[in-house]
Amino acid sequence: MDSIFNQTFTDYEIILLDDASTDNSVELLTEYAKDPRVSSLIINDKNTGLPFLQWKRGIEASRGKYVWIAESDDKADPEFLSACVKALEKKPEAVIAFAGSTIIDSKGNPINRDYDGWNDKRHRKRVGKTFVYDGTDYVIHNMAWKNYVYNASDTVFRRSAFDGDKDYDLCFKMRNAGDHLFWTVMMKKGKVIEIYRKLNFYRRHDVSQTSLGESKGVTNGQLYNESTMVLKYILNNFPINSYRKAILGGNMVKIAKRSKLNPEVKAKAISHIMQELEISPTDYYIERANKFLWNFIPILIAQQSDRL
Repeated sequence: MDSIFNQTFTDYEIILLDDASTDNSVELLTEYAKDPRVSSLIINDKNTGLPFLQWKRGIEASRGKYVWIAESDDKADPEFLSACVKALEKKPEAVIAFAGSTIIDSKGNPINRDYDGWNDKRHRKRVGKTFVYDGTDYVIHNMAWKNYVYNASDTVFRRSAFDGDKDYDLCFKMRNAGDHLFWTVMMKKGKVIEIYRKLNFYRRHDVSQTSLGESKGVTNGQLYNESTMVLKYILNNFPINSYRKAILGGNMVKIAKRSKLNPEVKAKAISHIMQELEISPTDYYIERANKFLWNFIPILIAQQSDRL
């Protein structure tokens, strides 16, 4: 919370939400709500267990031009809001701006993990700069592989892009991949701004909602089912040819095959992926062969080179 109050950009309202926490969160939020910059305090009577439904409630309560979903475990650089708002103001056709994050543990110590994927030669040259991408291109080349906007706390989006599109509704029923789908739907509506600066601190520890949700989702296969829903949405709503579809579908099967799911759950997950994406076992072997040949024929599709 202090990192929100300490932003150099100060023209904002704060909406506090609590999903019926069992710790002292409500007590803390009640104290913070006394600050005049806080416009609303919304406390659920019962825990929904649906983190992305909380997003909807906060967005609907907001009145500003832009929205920042600041997750409780994270903290932001004082220049974060200023950088994102400035970038969006310069590009009215853009709907979302996001920066990079430094990964920290429960005590705030940096963890040596490159979630942003900026360590390759091509992206190292971009550090410190800002790039603007076509939203459709960003989905096809980036989001179809994985959720590159992995942290809501390092993201600001245009409020008008949350426009009543029914495609958003599916996000709010998810427990694990709702953010992936949310950003994907939004990217249909305009350009994407990626700020190659670490302006957020993304906390990872065993008791966070994200960690618990991902852990349970991996164990019972729900994460793979939801990720399949996201890819299915992309295949149905963006111009993707049959070759790319086979590679993306085969890649999803590969990820499930390499997972630590127990054999029964793994088999169900793979079957679900193939059925929902309308792919065959052949697509898995096509993806594997394609990945091998990519080492010699770099014009082939692979996640490393396909990313914008």
